[in-house]
Amino acid sequence: MVRLIRLCGFLLFIFIISSQNSLAVEFHVRNTMELQNALTTAQNNGQDDIIYLAAGVYSAVENGKGFVYDSTNGDNRKLTICGENGTTPDQVILDGGNAFAPVLSLVDENENHTNSTFTIQGITIKNGKMQEWDQNGGGLYIDLEFKEEILQCWVTVKDCIIRNNVGDDAGGVAIYTDGCSVRFVNNVVIENTAMDDDGGAEIWGSPKIICSNNIITSNTATDTVGGIEIGG
Repeated sequence: MVRLIRLCGFLLFIFIISSQNSLAVEFHVRNTMELQNALTTAQNNGQDDIIYLAAGVYSAVENGKGFVYDSTNGDNRKLTICGENGTTPDQVILDGGNAFAPVLSLVDENENHTNSTFTIQGITIKNGKMQEWDQNGGGLYIDLEFKEEILQCWVTVKDCIIRNNVGDDAGGVAIYTDGCSVRFVNNVVIENTAMDDDGGAEIWGSPKIICSNNIITSNTATDTVGGIEIGG
């Protein structure tokens, strides 16, 4: 009986640890500081993370820089950033204040990470402005690199508004992935400017790209491609 109790206790301990590792950590943020703190915590906490944003304006000027998540030397996990339930994209705004670019940067350049995925859904990213050359993706910048194709890896940008951003290449959105596929769906990309190429967006390096039901209009580039450029 004692052995049985000990065995049951051990199995319960394993179940609790397993459950803790499989559940995502949720952050419910309401202001600029809470958003950057959540991103900083998420990049090193060893868990999948979901950051829910309440309706409001999250200011890069108040943050002193664009919002940054970089797990290159940290997590090999999933990150989701989305509006709280019941919000619409125009109610949840990341604002660069025409002073910083990218407004939101998500990076994992560790080729040995095979579980990292990024999902951005239901928010507005606007008013990012490059302050020096080679700042790509004035609004949203995503860089995810693997040694080889990872079938379960997806970068998803869905139901977002990307507006009035300025970058070197990719005025609105830059997504660079090696070995990770991309979903870019149901977004509005409007009035963004590239000082070089690809005024609206550029998506490069992905083995599979789903790009559908987007409104991409009134974007400009000094060189080539005002709208969106997609390449392998």
